[in-house]
Order: sequence, then C-alpha cells, then structure tokens
Amino acid sequence: MTEKSNKRSNAAPRPHDNTTALRRRLLRLSARLWWHPYWATAPCMPAARSELRRLARTHGMARAA
Repeated sequence: MTEKSNKRSNAAPRPHDNTTALRRRLLRLSARLWWHPYWATAPCMPAARSELRRLARTHGMARAA
C-alpha cells in the first residue's frame, strides 16, 4: 500500500456499529423534550428557558458521573 492511498483510507469516514442505537436514543430524547411540561406552559420566558437549560446540563453531568 502506498503512502498516498493509506492517507486516503485514514481520512475516509468509517461506519459506526452503534449508529442505530444513537439514532434511537436521539428520537427518545426528542420525544421527551416535545412532551416536557415546560413546553405546554405560557409562551417563552427567557429566564425560564435558561433555567431549564441549566437544569438539563446539571442533570447530564450527574448522569455521566
């Protein structure tokens, strides 16, 4: 194998084994967001939206630990 073809093969995108699992997880998370009580409340309030974002980040960090 030449050096040039080796560089091309390294740069080529590789299929992931868990693509389906990631797609399903994304769909589940999207559904959870869609049906979250926050979105059924009064029109946006910037402070509430940033509080929801902060809570989600905190919850994500706790879950990752």
